Amino acid sequence: MDFWEGEFLGPRWAHTDYEDRRHPAFHFFVGFVALAVGLAMYFLPALQRYLPLPALFYLCTSLVLLIALPFAAARYHGLPRLAKILVLLAYALMYLSSWCFVLKSLIGEKSGSSASGLVMQIGELANNLMANLAGFFSFLGGLSATLAGVVAGAILLALLGIVILVLAIYVPLLYFFLLKKLQRLWDSFILKRFYPDRLSA
Repeated sequence: MDFWEGEFLGPRWAHTDYEDRRHPAFHFFVGFVALAVGLAMYFLPALQRYLPLPALFYLCTSLVLLIALPFAAARYHGLPRLAKILVLLAYALMYLSSWCFVLKSLIGEKSGSSASGLVMQIGELANNLMANLAGFFSFLGGLSATLAGVVAGAILLALLGIVILVLAIYVPLLYFFLLKKLQRLWDSFILKRFYPDRLSA
């Protein structure tokens, strides 16, 4: 469980070298999943029933766990295995509740009309782009210009989509990074305030 201990407990409480390693694939995957869930709930409003509670509930849950978990982490290595797993699950719940708060706040109770409007706007953008490119390749004449415009437009849209997707994945990653930094700062405060003897250990 070294990976999860390092990921959730951090350097203040975990006896691992997790912080000295890089885990880009795992963090990229987390960002992708978080983004995918958000987009699914935006474009498929029926999925919002899986977040039935108000945003304030998810915020309070994450804050309570953020405040309380360092005290459990301080005793982590003296706990039985099952209790350790429960502590790690509580950390996971903190991040999950925090992201649920973000989704609930941003998406709210949308009916799906705004999502449909966004799809239409993207479709219009694609049509306009391909029409302009067809005009750019007009020197090819007739059908060749149209085909060149469609191909060039498809390539540009694909590249643009990839860039937007990668940037969008980093939005939840940045949020989790800031939450983790807040957690680490709180850990440091708890360590200095309640467990100063461990600073010299």
